[in-house]
Formats: sequence, structure tokens, C-alpha cells
Amino acid sequence: MSVPAHLEEISELLVGVLRRQDELEARFRRLEASLGLEAAQQLAPPPDTLAPPPVTSPFTPAQQAPLAATRATAAPADKPTFESQVELPWQAPLAATRATAAPTDKPTFESQVGLQWLNRIGVITLLLGVAFAFKTAVDNNWIGPGARVGLGVAAALATLAIGDLQWRRHHVVFAQGLTGLGMALLYLSFWASFALYDLVPQPIAFGLMIATTIVSGLLALCYASQAIAVLALVGGYVTPIAMATGAPHAIIFLSYVTLLNLATIVLARRRVWPILELLAAGATAILYAGWLGSVPAATVERPIATVFAGVFYVQYAVGRSRIPWAFGQLAAPLLMALLWDEPGLRTALLLAFAGAGLAVAERRRITGAALWSALWFWLPVLLSAVCHRPSIAIELAGTTLGFASFLAWVLRSHLRLRRPLSGPDLAILVGNPAAYFAAVAVVLEPAHHVYLGVLALVLTAVYLAIGRLIWNAASAAADRGPAYLTLGIALACFTAAIPLELGGLWIAIAWAIEGAGLAWLSRRLADAKLGAAACGVLALALVALCAYAPDEAPLTVVANLRFAAFAVLAASLFAAARLLRDAPRALAAYVVAHVLVLIAIGLELAGWIARAIAETDQVSTVTVAISIEIAAYAVMLIVLGAIRSRARDRILGLVLLAIVVLKLYGNDVWSLGRGFQVAAFLALGVLLLGVSYVYSRYRSVIGRIWSA
Repeated sequence: MSVPAHLEEISELLVGVLRRQDELEARFRRLEASLGLEAAQQLAPPPDTLAPPPVTSPFTPAQQAPLAATRATAAPADKPTFESQVELPWQAPLAATRATAAPTDKPTFESQVGLQWLNRIGVITLLLGVAFAFKTAVDNNWIGPGARVGLGVAAALATLAIGDLQWRRHHVVFAQGLTGLGMALLYLSFWASFALYDLVPQPIAFGLMIATTIVSGLLALCYASQAIAVLALVGGYVTPIAMATGAPHAIIFLSYVTLLNLATIVLARRRVWPILELLAAGATAILYAGWLGSVPAATVERPIATVFAGVFYVQYAVGRSRIPWAFGQLAAPLLMALLWDEPGLRTALLLAFAGAGLAVAERRRITGAALWSALWFWLPVLLSAVCHRPSIAIELAGTTLGFASFLAWVLRSHLRLRRPLSGPDLAILVGNPAAYFAAVAVVLEPAHHVYLGVLALVLTAVYLAIGRLIWNAASAAADRGPAYLTLGIALACFTAAIPLELGGLWIAIAWAIEGAGLAWLSRRLADAKLGAAACGVLALALVALCAYAPDEAPLTVVANLRFAAFAVLAASLFAAARLLRDAPRALAAYVVAHVLVLIAIGLELAGWIARAIAETDQVSTVTVAISIEIAAYAVMLIVLGAIRSRARDRILGLVLLAIVVLKLYGNDVWSLGRGFQVAAFLALGVLLLGVSYVYSRYRSVIGRIWSA
């Protein structure tokens, strides 16, 4: 007799239920075993419990055989079972148990307050309570000095033991507080045994406090507690202050700080606690500065101070945190600049720390480390040059070597290692020559001022060569920004060399020629940046002309340096107006050039009148002459503009005529005498009629130009 299809499904369901029951029983046994419970007690029914009635099967023996065979076989893997389709009642509790087996949620604010904050506050409060009780007992002479120290040590050891017991019971935060309290009591007891009661000599008390520090560090590693590590470091760095007697033991003191720093580095690396390195760096700086400040300047042991400054710098450099190294790179060169009077040793030490900074920058790839090292090389160099009497040869050699080192570092990074120049690298490229020139100027001024111009020319040649190297190494035009920057530095050095080597109006002449040359290069290379540089240099020339022209009093008309400076600058501006591709810049150069021509002619007229006319008529004569000069120049521009079909000249001429008319009616008619008024008005009238004729004569030409 075949078993119906629905009975097969029921049999499969029963097989799944039985398999799930077996799995649950195995899990319960494992859970009971882990909890230390007897499985038999859980499985045996109570004696007064009635046994469940026997289950009678509704199937005949012939029908039960296929069911047993079906139960013995596993469900096919490719056919979804009933359990995979329907969530059974016992699956939800099991899933919740598995989800909460290893909680990863962050502690709530309430738990933080109740567990951590109250623990820390409670430890501090308990420590203060013990201190107050101890002080009360001492004030009333209830216990002697030895008993006081003994009680403190016993209380500390008992607290540490209780803390260890709590740690083993997994009360981590509570155990941290107890351990910290025990360490604090040990420090206090050992310090009191020497400083307050003189029960033990200083070396023994010092050794006991060192031992306490070592034990604290070991407990911090064992318990993986950063709080205990911080407490150990605080106690370790406070120990030499607590044990100080005033006797000079510089080597012992600084060696102790060095060993404590090494322990801190090891501890920070083992457990990745960067706060320890910051704490060690701050404590080291305070202790080192306190030692230097406590010793008179005349008796400072400079070799010891220098050696340990280098040792501390190395420790900062190998630590994980970058902040201590940055502080060491700042403090060590400044200390060397103030500590040593001998220029050779001082310069060598500054170069050594600069090289160490570059090594750290290369090894650790710290962004901006090279710039930071350069900054704290040049500032101490300038400081030492101001505070100490410099040795010219040594200072020049040292600063030149420092300049070359930072420049070589940037070029190696960009040209050899093919790294793009970052912002700090570009800052070194620009600031390095400026700082070098400033340092050399402090050394050479004022006795050897003449060599500064030569130095600027040498820097010009150096940066021209570097700019060419970077230009050739650029793979595309978009990568030539550093090359343009380098060439700009060369241009700045050359521009600075001019006032260093020349003086007076010769500066304006040289800058005018340089500006015209840059305008020519801008046109030839089709480079707008060179055009902007040309305008900048010509502006400097104009400033120099305005600054030095009033001091020049020529004895001859036209044939003098002042007129030559005006002429050269005007010619350079005319050339720039013709060569520059930027229309606004070209127009500005053209207008300023005409203004300079008018000023030059006016100055020469005024000079000739001052020598040829009586003093009483000089002012009126100069006023009329200037008006006629401007009007005649305006007519000349209008005529040339009409002949050459250039509206720019005609408009400029009309503007000048307007200025003359305003000057004539606004000033001359009220300030001049009758004869000068007649001359001024007649001359201006003739010129205005001449302009009117020019516009009448070339009306058609001008009309075609404007309509085009």
C-alpha cells in the first residue's frame, strides 16, 4: 500500500522537528556545562510529576515503515524545507541570544557617569579623605613618623591587591581607580619618608619612587590601562622634583629623564597610546627648561645641555606622534643660537638640526616638515647674527650650506624622485633665497654693502639655471608652474641687484631698460606673465623716478641726468605699449609715457626760465609756458592722429586741450597779469583754431575711421 503524498510531507516535517530538537538539546548541554550546572538535574523530571501519556500512532504498522525510513533519511539539499520557509517559535529567542552574546554598543552617558566619572572622582575624594585623616593624626601626634609611612605603604599595597582582585573579576574601570589610588599612595609614602621625616636617605627614596614608576608601567601594560600609564608617567616626572635637594647633578637628572622617555616610547608603541608621548614631551620640556633656568648663565654646562638636547630631539623624532618632533625642531635650534657664542660650533649645530629635520621629512613623509625645518633654521641664524658678533667667513659658509641644502632637497624631490611640488615645497623655493639674502645682509652690512649686489646677481644666475632645468623636466605646459616661479625669483633677484649696485636716478634708468627688455621677451615668447612682470618693473622705475628726480638740480638744459631718466623711462613705456599684447596695459603705458614727456619738457622749461627770466616774472612765465606747452603737444597729437588715422592720439590730444582750457579759465585768467593773460589767450586761441582746421581738413577720413 503506497503512502499518500500528504503523509510524506508530514513525515518530512516531523523529521525536521526531531532534528531541531536534537540540536537544541546539544546546545542546552553545552550551555549548562559552561555555567557549571548539572545536566542531570535539568533533565530529570521531579518525582511528583506525572509521566506523560504514551503517544499512540494513528498509522498502521504497514504505514509506519515508510515513515521510519523517511525519518532516517535527510531532506534533500536542493529542496527548501519547511523550516527555511516558516520561522519557528524558538528561532527568535535563539537569534536574540546570539545577537546579545557579545555586546558592541557604546556605553550610555549614564553608564559613563556612573562607572567612569564617579570612579575617578571617588578615588580623588578618597585620597583627599585619607590625606586629611592622616594630617589630623599627625597634628595630634597619634602616630609616629615611621608608623605614618608604614601605614601609607600598607594602605597602598592593600589597595593594589584589591584592585587586582577586582580586575580578575572583570570590573575594569573600578579596578583602574583602585590601582591608581594605590600607586598615588606609594608615591606619597616614599616621598614623605625622605622629604618630611628624613627616615631614609635620598638615594633609597629616589630608587623606591623609580621602582614605583616601573611597577606602574608594568601594571599599565598588564591591565592595558592608559590611565595607569599616565599616572606612572606623572609620578616618574615628578620624582626628580620631589627628591631635589639643590645639589647640581645635571648628568644624573637628564639621564633619568632620558630613560623615562625611552620607557614612554616603548609603552606608547606597545599599546598605541599617543597621549603618553605628548605628556613625556611636555614634561621633558618643563624639566629641561627648569634645569637651565635654575643655573646661572655663566655656569651653564653647555656641552651637557647640547648633548641632551640632541638626545631628546632624537627621541621626539622616533616617536609616533609628530607634535613632539615639531616642538623639538623649534626649540633645539633656538637653544643652540642662544647657548653658544662661538660662531663655528653654533653654525655647525644649526646645520645639524636642519639636516635632521630634512631626514625626518624624508623618512616619515611628514607634510610640511621640510618647510618647518627651514623656518627654524633661518630664524635662529638671524637671531644669532643679531645677538652675537658674527664671523663673516663662518657665517657666510654656514648660511650658504643651509641655503644649498634646502634648495637641493626641493630639487631632488621634484627632478629626481618626480614628486609634484606641494605648497610647502614652493614656499621653500621662494622663502629660502629671501632668508639667505637677509642673513647675509645682516652679516655684511654696513661694511661690505657693495657685495650684496653681487650676491643678488649670483642668485639670479642660479635660479635661471634651476628654472631651465625645471622647464626642461616638465612633461607638459601645465606642469611649468614651478619653472615660472623659479624664473620669477631670478627676475626678482636681478631687480633687487639694481638698487644695491646703483643709486639715484640710475636705478630708474636701469629698471626702465629692464622693463622694456621684459616687454620684448613677452612679445617674442607670447607670454602674458612676462608682460605683467614688465609692467611691474616699469612701475618700480616710475616710483624711483618720482623719488629721486626732485633731488636732482641740473645745471644745463636737456643735457642732464634728470632729463635722461625721463627720456629713457618714456621710451621704455612707448616700447612696452607697442610690444604688450594686453590692451589695457599697453594703453596705460602709452598714456604714462606721454605724461612723462610733458613733465620732462615742463621741468626743462621751468629750469631755463629760472635762469633766464627775472625773479618777479618767473611764476607767470612758467604758468603761461606750461599752458602753451600742453596745448602745442595736444595739437601735435591731434595732427599725428589725423595723419596716421589713430583715434587714440586724437582723443588724448583733445583731453589735453580740455585740461588747458580748464586751466586757462579756472586759474590763469585770475592769477596772471594783463600781458601774460593776452599772450596765453592769443596762443591758446590760435592753437584751438588750428585744431578746428585739422578736423575740418580730415573730416571725411576721421568719419570713415569712426564708422568702420
